[in-house]
Amino acid sequence: MLPARDVLPVSRQYELVAHEQQREYRRTLEHALTVVANPDLQLVMLHWLVPHPPGIYDRYRNALDYRPGSNYFDNLELVDFTLGNVRRALEKAGLWEDTTLIVTGDHPPDAYMGGPAGLDL
Repeated sequence: MLPARDVLPVSRQYELVAHEQQREYRRTLEHALTVVANPDLQLVMLHWLVPHPPGIYDRYRNALDYRPGSNYFDNLELVDFTLGNVRRALEKAGLWEDTTLIVTGDHPPDAYMGGPAGLDL
């Protein structure tokens, strides 16, 4: 029997990966909002899969939603949404003024070139 990746069309594989990344994003966000608000922690390092392809956010609907054509800019909106949530959690905990937040990224828009979702600018 062939592994599923050898049987499913590439577009369906891409969709399955997108849905798994959505689940991972939700789990990471839930955990992150808890740990950043903990005043006993001196250093918290968080890593999200965005704006990494595939596109898992629909910037027109402001919702986690895979759709063919989702791209870097959709996921970049998700990064903005995520950082807003982190900031609000820190403010609610009274930690925002005493916190240094360092944000890094490793996927420029060209990471989307050639994928099934393409880069529709």
